[in-house]
Amino acid sequence: DMNHFQATETTVFVRGLAVKAQVGIGAPERNASQTIIIDLAIRLADPVIVADRMAASVNYATVARMIEELCDGDRMLLIETLAERIADRIFDDERVAEVAISVTKPRKLPHADAVGVTRTFVRVGP
Repeated sequence: DMNHFQATETTVFVRGLAVKAQVGIGAPERNASQTIIIDLAIRLADPVIVADRMAASVNYATVARMIEELCDGDRMLLIETLAERIADRIFDDERVAEVAISVTKPRKLPHADAVGVTRTFVRVGP
């Protein structure tokens, strides 16, 4: 029984993950934990999930826990750096082809809901 369709892309995402982190340029900002919001979309190298089992895809609970641990352990100046460190860990999983990561600081400017950065990383080596 062949399907009349085929998966061309499979993306696993985590949206609105609130974590405490020490990030920022100024000393007051860096020395106090603040809540930041992480969104990420992980595109799998192989979009076809062959069997209906967890091992076929990336586990978003594991990803969320890794991000929480990373933010808990490190102090960083730039949220851009944080995005890169998250990407570095995500690519440990050989099934990942690309990841887009947004790091948002809510209510940082008086007239803006949020500020932040989105960075997209793609696997380039074997």
